[in-house]
Amino acid sequence: MSLLDVFAYHTPMVIVNLTNGGFLSANPGGYARPLSPMENPEEIEVEKGADWDGVQIPGTSHPRYQFVSGAPRIVRFKLEFAPSLDLSSIKRLCNQIESWEYPTHSGTVLLRPPPVCMIVMGMMFPGIKVIFPYIRAKYHTLFEAATLYSLRATVDVVAHEWVEGSVSYPTGSLIGGLL
Repeated sequence: MSLLDVFAYHTPMVIVNLTNGGFLSANPGGYARPLSPMENPEEIEVEKGADWDGVQIPGTSHPRYQFVSGAPRIVRFKLEFAPSLDLSSIKRLCNQIESWEYPTHSGTVLLRPPPVCMIVMGMMFPGIKVIFPYIRAKYHTLFEAATLYSLRATVDVVAHEWVEGSVSYPTGSLIGGLL
């Protein structure tokens, strides 16, 4: 494990809402503390693909393929929330994350689409813009007796990379964590 690996792991994940500037952050070291209950994800799954269209040509043994478009880079992870000094903080933070899935309305008028956010986490994600098409919060294990606020929560997050124009995917091999 190199010094860069240690730095990348112990850098807290930060998710910034680029529409209003709000953000969520794990504690330095990535572990929950009494003042901030969010922990770094234990694992992150990244998926990237391309869409190809198969064209059937009579008399040939196989279809011919034509590139249609690239598929979005999809990032999946779980955020864990542990007990904190503020009993309502877990519910409030989960509500904030869930709000990133929805547009802003005033009555029946659409004011803003769902926000574009940015994920920053060490060297792996130095700042990628994303949208959140799927978020699922699960409150579990412990509940405060008087208010029934959850003291633990897990939030499953699926983020699609937001790209404003065509991009070329970097090529090359990873040597020591650097391209």
